[in-house]
This record gives sequence, C-alpha cells and structure tokens, in this order.
Amino acid sequence: MALVISSSLNLFALEPIPSSNQQTNKFRLSTNPLSFIFGYEVSAEYSINENLILNFSLGIIDTEIHGLTTTGKEIDVGVRFFFKNYHTDSWYFYFYWANGNVKVEDKESGVYNPVGSYDNKIEADINGFAIMPGYQWFYDNGWFINFGLGLAKLNIDIKYNSYDLSKDDLLYQDITPKGEFRIGYQF
Repeated sequence: MALVISSSLNLFALEPIPSSNQQTNKFRLSTNPLSFIFGYEVSAEYSINENLILNFSLGIIDTEIHGLTTTGKEIDVGVRFFFKNYHTDSWYFYFYWANGNVKVEDKESGVYNPVGSYDNKIEADINGFAIMPGYQWFYDNGWFINFGLGLAKLNIDIKYNSYDLSKDDLLYQDITPKGEFRIGYQF
C-alpha cells in the first residue's frame, strides 16, 4: 500500500517549468546608460552554463568640452560567475581584463607636462584587471540590471607630445575602486 501511495504522489508532483526565455536564451547585450554622456559602451555576453558567462565589451570616448578634446577606446574581456544562475536575481563575481588608449588634446592653451612646458596633446595606454562583486536584478521579460563595486589593478603609461615618460617606468600603477551599472536584455 505504501508503494501505491508514493507512486501516485509522484504523478501529481509539480515542478516549476522554466520560461522559454530561460531555457534557450544564451546571448545578452547590455550597456552603461551613463556612458552615452561621453561616447558609448556596449557589452556582449554568452552563457557557458547556468552560472558562467563570457563577456566582451567595447567602449568609445569622443567628447569636446571647452576646447579640450578627449578620444579613446577600451576593450574588456571577462567572466561573470553567478551564485544562482544568470536568469534570476543573483549575486555574482565579475573578473575581467581591460586594455585601452586615451588621447587628450587642447588646441588653445596646451596641457602642462613634467618638464615645465605646455603640450597640446597627452596620450595614455591603460591596461589592467578588475575583480568586482555585484548583484543582478532579472525580469521575466528578459531585461536585467547589474550593479557592482570592486577593485581594479591599473597600469597607465602616459606620453606627452614632447616628453615621453614611458622610457623609464610606468608612471602610474595602482589599485583603484571600480564600479559597474548596466542595463541589458537577454535574447
């Protein structure tokens, strides 16, 4: 009799069925909406499994304020590990490596350099990595919001138009705070 009862209970056991958005969708696109103030930044992600996502980001800066022109690009490659899974509200760790270049030009007055004169252009090569814990809010319609705070280890090599500081050592190596705010959609 116990065997019959347990088998009949299994017939009526209900298990949650994931939505079609959660079952098949492995691609995600996201951006930092604040990046559009100075340029743009877009991120493409692909899920390896329920907890691990590969990330590729491209950011472009192109702005001019009071005669000071700033242009640059940054490429990030990373891995996002979710404690639950990537299509639910969950805490995550984000590890990534970044490489970029920034140029600042002032055609009117110039930019002060270390030898005591003014240059009209400064260029910086930036690379490093970051570790960032964060939280994701995921909505059933596929939209998500990520917010994270962490630390980045940066190497910044600054070159002036007439004076190259990169001949000796890196000018700037430090651990700095890093954050992310992203809005995206899972396809």
